[in-house]
Amino acid sequence: MSSTANHHAKRISDAAEKLAGAVRDAVKELPEEFRGLNQDLGQRAAQGFDAVGAAGRQAWHQGRDSLGRVEQDVESRVRAQPWQALLVAFGVGALVGLLARSRS
Repeated sequence: MSSTANHHAKRISDAAEKLAGAVRDAVKELPEEFRGLNQDLGQRAAQGFDAVGAAGRQAWHQGRDSLGRVEQDVESRVRAQPWQALLVAFGVGALVGLLARSRS
């Protein structure tokens, strides 16, 4: 082989070794990068679960408060018009009884 060919072969070989070293270094860093990514994803998931939990608790409290207001409203209407409330309750009971008997 000529000296020019040897020189080019040496340069190619050196470049290949340098590239292989860079690839080895990059591969060595991958586990640490994946570990950091995994921790970040875990933290984001925990934050998401916390947000969902907070929203659920807020909805629960709002529903409970709303139900309490409905209960107070029904109670005040029954106290204001007891005979009408009694007739409505009787009618609902009779309707449920008829529906239950027709299914038997």
